[in-house]
Amino acid sequence: MKKVIKNFISSFWVVLFFILVFQLNNASNAIGAFRYDVTKPNDRVILTNTNPDKTVVTGSFIYIYGTAGINKVTLESGSGAKLINFPGSNVITIQSDASDFTVVRSGATVTFKNSTDGTLLVIPATKTAQNIIFNDNKSFDLVVSGGSVMLGSQVVGLTASYIQGGASTTIINGPEGTTVTIPSDTANAGSEVAVSSHTSSDLLSGGELAASPAIQIDTGNKEFVGGKAEYKVDFPVTLTNADPASLRVMVKLSDGSILPIIGDYNPSSKQYSVKVYGLADNWVMGVVSGNKISMVRSKTRAFPTDRYISNSQRVASNWPSLDFVISPPASQTLTESDIQNDILPIARDVLVRLQSEGFTAPMLQQNQSNGGAYEMYMIDSDIGDGANSYYSPPYSGLLGRIYVYYPDISEYNANSDQSLKFVLMHETFHAVQYGYNYSYGSIPASSDNGNYNCSTAAAYEEGTSNLMGATYSQRGDVGSGGAAYVHTGTSSHLLDKSADDAEKSSPYNKQDFFAFLAKRYFSGDLTFLHSMFSSIASSASSGQSASTTDDYMLLYRQGVNSFLASKGYSLPEAYTEYALQRLYLHEPEYLIKDSEKSDDTFAKNTFSQNLLTSNSGHKTWTSTVDNDFQFDALSFSNIKPLSSVAATLTVPADLPETMKDGTLPLTISLSGGGQINQTMAQEGIRILIIRENYGVPVASNPTISVSDISSPIEVSLQDNTSHLRIIIMNAYYSNTVANITMNVQTGRYQEVAGTNGSVMLDTVTGLEWQRCSVGQTWNAVTKTCDGTQSTFDWNTASTLTQVGGWRTPTLSELATLVYCTDPPPVIGLTNERYSCGMNGDTFQIPTIWKDAFPINLDAEEHWYWSSTMKQGWGENPGWGYAVSFYWGGYNYWDFTSLCAVRLVKSPY
Repeated sequence: MKKVIKNFISSFWVVLFFILVFQLNNASNAIGAFRYDVTKPNDRVILTNTNPDKTVVTGSFIYIYGTAGINKVTLESGSGAKLINFPGSNVITIQSDASDFTVVRSGATVTFKNSTDGTLLVIPATKTAQNIIFNDNKSFDLVVSGGSVMLGSQVVGLTASYIQGGASTTIINGPEGTTVTIPSDTANAGSEVAVSSHTSSDLLSGGELAASPAIQIDTGNKEFVGGKAEYKVDFPVTLTNADPASLRVMVKLSDGSILPIIGDYNPSSKQYSVKVYGLADNWVMGVVSGNKISMVRSKTRAFPTDRYISNSQRVASNWPSLDFVISPPASQTLTESDIQNDILPIARDVLVRLQSEGFTAPMLQQNQSNGGAYEMYMIDSDIGDGANSYYSPPYSGLLGRIYVYYPDISEYNANSDQSLKFVLMHETFHAVQYGYNYSYGSIPASSDNGNYNCSTAAAYEEGTSNLMGATYSQRGDVGSGGAAYVHTGTSSHLLDKSADDAEKSSPYNKQDFFAFLAKRYFSGDLTFLHSMFSSIASSASSGQSASTTDDYMLLYRQGVNSFLASKGYSLPEAYTEYALQRLYLHEPEYLIKDSEKSDDTFAKNTFSQNLLTSNSGHKTWTSTVDNDFQFDALSFSNIKPLSSVAATLTVPADLPETMKDGTLPLTISLSGGGQINQTMAQEGIRILIIRENYGVPVASNPTISVSDISSPIEVSLQDNTSHLRIIIMNAYYSNTVANITMNVQTGRYQEVAGTNGSVMLDTVTGLEWQRCSVGQTWNAVTKTCDGTQSTFDWNTASTLTQVGGWRTPTLSELATLVYCTDPPPVIGLTNERYSCGMNGDTFQIPTIWKDAFPINLDAEEHWYWSSTMKQGWGENPGWGYAVSFYWGGYNYWDFTSLCAVRLVKSPY
């Protein structure tokens, strides 16, 4: 009996063992290949500021309690973790492929499950983005946004779904444990970037020590690589007992300048990390240890050396912070008193004012998540030539920082145009601009007058920052209306350059345009820039496919136009008013600088020629006296959107007989610029003619607004007009370049209105002539006759007619077209003068006014029939008279001869 019982018990445990194995297998199939019990964590880990990292090994499941700072957690394949109290910006690395995971949320808690290897992550989503990086280099930001939980662009729902999309990064392993992470938006640049060793001595000065290996960046056949996401560079800290508060990365730029970057130090891994927004060729980077650095934050956040601003002085906690980094006082010119009494009060006031006026919080770069910091370095070492109070060397913008050379501005005062107030507001406003997250492009150096690559939005960025800095410096405020000041150390905007062009050589003087907007439409209150940049951001974000400078400029202008439209204006209207105020009207309330109020060149109703580039933006137009007061055609090419040109025409002192009525027929042709519109709110070309009497507007109606160029513009020369100012404005905000050609018809022959130039009026005889021979057509663009002229016998020619009263001219009529250039010049033939060359063979061929009547004697018949017949005798019934425009005479020919015909029309 005992044996039976014993055998039964043994069999029971065997069966039970197999049952348990079967159940475990089924459980494994149901929940994945978990090799741990999620109800019984192996460990509970509490991270600290000095030990913020944790790696979860395969087969274990742990609870991890995070800090308010940056935590770095790595999950090996087949491990699990539940993260608790993770409010900061964290980096979670999962050593499995993203495509194997499903994601689901319960409340704000998100669960990642891998059914293949059993990896499990439970993490709370917060308003601070947490970066989740997978083994296949896919990267996502997990964040609560607008009431939804977002994993990258994927909304995490209550039902499990596989991870969609994802960004791929590229990690480049450099020498001695250094790494460079290329972000997803330029991950393909990873194939072009190489990292090599470099000596640290190039980065050291003033007793500093090398704290890591130094590296040199090689970007292959590109000058730099960059994008909207961050490039991360990691260095192993090799200096024994390095003081974390003294560490920073030094970067030697391509021009030899050396700049600091504050990053993050991980004491457990002894790794120092920095983030930049691009890498340039031949940069040298490395960690150095020197004097301690003071960093001041604008709100409460865990950060070293936070002693300067009390909680009561901080800006509201819902504004992402801006950090003021105080560089070590190696030369002792930057003192504790400077920091506490001069720098920080202004820095705090700038932040408070910008926030109270409704501006978007400052950001380091376009896609920086909420909570990110913008860093402005107050440096105490001379970089560059030391001539500027702030420094922007080639490609330093890729560093995503601003560097202010404090000794240059330590002797500032409230009225200084380059005061510390000006600099801090100017540079801080750049950070605010980036907070609007607008798309932008860069300009190749070759198209930027030899300057370095820069943003297409440079005019908007620098023009508005100059205006903000100068206004804050002068009046201590930027809102509530009042005067809007510009930086007087910047030259005036030349109006033949676009009001917002992308040329890096002149972005600062675009302040003039934005100052005019403030004065004209917003009573000097600069808070309109908040709505303007919001509108620009909305427009630019809709054009993610933009690839050229023109594409980006169109997006910016559309944004500005939409903003102005919401206020009842338009960009073309605003630009037209701006150009006319700057070039001519000069109403006192719209003058840009105080100095202009006493400048004669800015007197009311005075033409400001100095605001146009000589010989390209402004041209002088005079007649050729020995050519019967004919004017050579005057042309302006490539008039870009939101730019203006002008011409000054000197009226001949002795008007020719053809101008007895005192009018000047001005013809204007336009190509590449659409139509001229009368409605100011529409796009188009604006032309204004101003009549002056030696610099003074004529007494009555000095200005003529041109709205129709289909026929010559009759400019009355009453009131002793001595000069005409012709101002041409391209008010398009689209990518429309205008080309203008103008001509003045002061000679004998003038184009007939409504004929597109195909008919000329002889102002002496009153006859109207077709400019082309019968058989040809007039080309208004090339100002030539297309086709081959026809020839006729006299009987056919003498009876030719066309609708509208056109007929073959008589001999006396046709002879009036002969133009003899041999002395004395004369038009027409008389009994005393029946041909050119009466005084020798000095006349020019053809003997016709060829500007009015294009003729090519090498390819065309030079004899033209008249309708006049010479009576014959005997058996010959007669001959027909013809005129030669080769030798300028007439003769008679047999009726069967073939000649060309030019038709005429009488005014009666």
